[in-house]
Amino acid sequence: MTPLINFGLTGLKPKQRGRPVSMSDHKDKKRKSDSPLTREQELLKENERLRCENELLKKLQALIQARKNPKP
Repeated sequence: MTPLINFGLTGLKPKQRGRPVSMSDHKDKKRKSDSPLTREQELLKENERLRCENELLKKLQALIQARKNPKP
């Protein structure tokens, strides 16, 4: 391993971590149009949201039960 002295001031500067910004494509995604949804689409979205909420509550209840009754 090279001693810290060889790096000088550049060795002390913080280095960029994580994925490079150029790899990110979240800005390039096109947004869906702001046109109003049909009644059927609204109901389908609400149905999906309620299913997700129900699933989340079931998992939460299972975690609570697991904490109350730990297995030996």
